[in-house]
Amino acid sequence: MFGIVAPPAHVLSPAKVERYRFVYCGVCHCLKHDTGQLSRLSLSYDCVFLALVHLSLYEDEEHSVNGSCVFHPIANRPALSARSLHYAASMNVLFAYFKLLDDWVDNASRTARIASLLAQRSYRTASEQFPRQAHIIEQGVAALADIEQTALRTHASSAQSNALLQAGDKAAATFGAVLGEIFAPYPDRWQDLLREFGFWLGKFIYLMDAALDVEQDCANATFNVFRDTSLTSIEMRSILSTCMRYACEAFEKLPLVQDCTLMRSILYEGVWAQFNAKYEVAQQQTLGEQSE
Repeated sequence: MFGIVAPPAHVLSPAKVERYRFVYCGVCHCLKHDTGQLSRLSLSYDCVFLALVHLSLYEDEEHSVNGSCVFHPIANRPALSARSLHYAASMNVLFAYFKLLDDWVDNASRTARIASLLAQRSYRTASEQFPRQAHIIEQGVAALADIEQTALRTHASSAQSNALLQAGDKAAATFGAVLGEIFAPYPDRWQDLLREFGFWLGKFIYLMDAALDVEQDCANATFNVFRDTSLTSIEMRSILSTCMRYACEAFEKLPLVQDCTLMRSILYEGVWAQFNAKYEVAQQQTLGEQSE
């Protein structure tokens, strides 16, 4: 995905940092085991968070494994082994493949094109193991492309910024629906709540990615929900906060115990790290002007 649902390492205790690393390395090892060494390059914080949620909810039996890592050849780091991590690793591969294709189409990135060709084998392996999820992601990506291309043709002028925001909300809801299905892998008693949580988290991720990439997308003439709008960083944050509030409300209804404090730190603080880093100066200037 986009690497937005990241841990706020600066506020976590050493024990929480080590636990997150334990799970992170576990997903990385699953990528190597299930879909090959190259797929480890695509590892996303978002899918590690998916693993944390499922580990806690389904109370997987956990085992520790040791092994060398190409990215840390000297340190012999322990890694977690559990069922939910294999699922998260496969979802990581599926999302990463389509993200590479999207970067190729939007930005004509030769690097993304070459990487997508190299990732085809890993994608086939993951899609054969989870055909329903692969189909959902593929359909969602196609729907997103249609929404975005239509919006570029008809709502690109600043005079139609409200229509652009509406198209962006539809696109965000489409991505949210996809992520909702990914968060609900089983037809069980928790599927509706997981789907709701994934939906709002997905909307947040899509809109956050737009907020972070608005200048680049404007320069490349690609779709961005915040393109050609006059929204301030405070107004964008308000839109994002609404999505995250609904996501957190659904999250708090899930019977999560293990790693709950860690996951709350991610949802309530970690997801805002990139936004705060990008817009902190603009926010301070706006607040200063309003107080004068």
